[in-house]
Amino acid sequence: MTDTLPDSGIPTLTPTEHPRLPDKLTFDEPAETSKQDAEAKTAAIINPQHRTFAGQKLHPFDWRRQEAADALGLKFFKLHGEVAAEFEETERYDGIAGDAAIVVWLCTIAPSQVAKYIRLPGQGTEARLKWAEEHVGGIGRQRHGEMMEVYGEILADFMSSLGEQVKTPGK
Repeated sequence: MTDTLPDSGIPTLTPTEHPRLPDKLTFDEPAETSKQDAEAKTAAIINPQHRTFAGQKLHPFDWRRQEAADALGLKFFKLHGEVAAEFEETERYDGIAGDAAIVVWLCTIAPSQVAKYIRLPGQGTEARLKWAEEHVGGIGRQRHGEMMEVYGEILADFMSSLGEQVKTPGK
């Protein structure tokens, strides 16, 4: 029988070795955010609390509503390449009216309904189409223009609320 344990594979110091500590501490300068960026992020949090459409107070477009929107066929977050470049230039893309109806409608419904339509997107599409018929009426109507404006505000706030990912050494 031996009195030694098997090697664990973890490096260890021998009794004569000493850990080497850094002689100089360094730190990363915090990323500077412009006053405009800070104001945009603050507005992105405050604006949804006051937004309405067709006289109805809207819920914020949160991650659950984004998940439901994806399940219902939202195209915006899938824009890439030439289509994304065209959108940046023209602020239009194929399917924008449908996306607007999806997002604005989702912001009118209760969280429990949002969860239901994540699971049952077919029923969500039917409910959204019925809502759009009743509250928007169709392309070219005044309410359609209002819906498109609200959709633009929601997307702008959503995009402004996203933080910029910064790599931190050692993490």
